[in-house]
Parts: sequence; C-alpha cells; structure tokens
Amino acid sequence: MLDWKILAASVAALLIASTILVGTSSAQGFGFDFNDFFKGIEEWLKSSPLGGLFQAPVASVYPVDIVLEPDTYVLKTGSDTNLTIDSMNIDNFNGDIGADFEEKSIIFKQSNTDLNIRMPLQNITINNIKIDKIFLENTNFMVTYNQLDTKGENATIEISDFSGQVLFNLFSIELHGNVSMVKGNNKDIV
Repeated sequence: MLDWKILAASVAALLIASTILVGTSSAQGFGFDFNDFFKGIEEWLKSSPLGGLFQAPVASVYPVDIVLEPDTYVLKTGSDTNLTIDSMNIDNFNGDIGADFEEKSIIFKQSNTDLNIRMPLQNITINNIKIDKIFLENTNFMVTYNQLDTKGENATIEISDFSGQVLFNLFSIELHGNVSMVKGNNKDIV
C-alpha cells in the first residue's frame, strides 16, 4: 500500500529539485535537458491512477454572442485556421488578419513569409477558432448571454478563452461561441 507521507515527500522533493535545477525555461546542464525530464514525469503522473491530482482544473465556459465595433482589429490565427470569404475558401492559414473598418479594407499576413494580401473588407467567416485574449478600448460592443444584452459605447472590453466562430463584415466583428470570461469597463458581464 502506498503511504501518503512518502508520496507527499516525493512530490515536494520533485518540486524543489525542479525549482533548483530548471530555474529558467532554457535550462540545460551537463548535456541533459531537465525540461524534457520533468515533462516526462508530468505526463507519467497525469496517466497514473492519481492523475486527477496533477491536472489543472478546467475553466468554466459560457455560450455567448458578441458584436464588436472597433476602428481596427488584428486577429492572430493558428496554423489550422480555415477561412471562408464569400465563395472562396482558404485552408490552413497561419498569420494575422487585420481589419480596418474605417478604410473598409482587410490584410492577410501569412506568418514567416513576406506574403501580404490586401483587399476590400467583405464578409469573412472563420470557424472553429480559439482566441486566448481579446482586449479592446474605446469600442462599441454588445454581449448576449442568457438572453440578456449588455451594451457598451466607447468602452473597454476584455474577452478570455473564446472558441467558436468569428464573422467579419463591413461594420463589425461577430463572435459566436464560448468564453471563460467577458468584462466591460472592468465589470463582469459573463
């Protein structure tokens, strides 16, 4: 039978050793990569019968519809982003999408290349996208959550952990999906 005191002492020793040996994210010493070593231990602990003790809690998610009306906005995408622009599809786009709502233009900048595509702003749909953080100042917004609309004018909005669909049109950005948190002027909305 496993003694809890031994397990607790082992975990404490592991944490102390990782703090001393790793120190920074680029820790390598004696030809041995301690980061890989501790990631291996972390994966082993997660897959063990006690794995639930070593996993971060899952953040709550809330279904929302959000309309944002900024002057400009840059969306950073991941490598698996698929775009639909009217009847055209772009698969596996990885880079920045910059929308200028005053100039009615949009720029696609592919990461790690010199490719920049500028075109008139039109309806663009991005499905299954994840955005860690959105922070906008001096913008108009409307957040619909639990059949309640919350509006802000020339306000600050902060959105965390969005996943879902993003729609660009001539005047706004629409987000339809889930979030872990939305704040307007530093007050909780969701």
